Amino acid sequence: LVSRHKCLIYEGAPSQQLPVVVPFLAQGLRDGWRCLYLGAPEFVSAIEDALSASGIDVAAARAHGALHCTSERSLVDGRFDPRVLVASLATMIDDAVAAGFRGLWATGDIAWELGSQQSFERLLEYERLLEPLFRAKPLHGICLYPARAVPAHALQTALQVHRSVHLGDRLYADNQFYVPPEVLQSSA
Repeated sequence: LVSRHKCLIYEGAPSQQLPVVVPFLAQGLRDGWRCLYLGAPEFVSAIEDALSASGIDVAAARAHGALHCTSERSLVDGRFDPRVLVASLATMIDDAVAAGFRGLWATGDIAWELGSQQSFERLLEYERLLEPLFRAKPLHGICLYPARAVPAHALQTALQVHRSVHLGDRLYADNQFYVPPEVLQSSA
């Protein structure tokens, strides 16, 4: 069984996200989920163009509220606050369900999300807080880690906290480096 909380570790060009992110978002749209993509403006354009090329009516999906591709960072007061971000995500899930969607199908670029602050120290906390949300609410997600822009310790964190990992376009459904969040919580 593939985890609902996965990550993609890719080299850094928008085109390297496409083989994983486009089918992921297209499936969410087909299955009645609200879909969210967060990344740099050129990534947003590449994702929307690829979705269109795959037969998705991007304008109609946006108008219906099913698709939201954005470069808007969710930094709060200029800093990366894992608790606030996870609470915001929980609200987005509830809003999606209230609007008649099955839940939220989300993906975002971690380096873009962190912005110029690049607060990778709090990344483990963020990922630990996310996992219970995936268990409790209708949420599917892929956290995107560009290998060229993310330090090695952050990539190690990504491998530890995601049960399933895409390395490039290959999925490792049973990530051997995964450590349950409860174990990471007790060792932190």
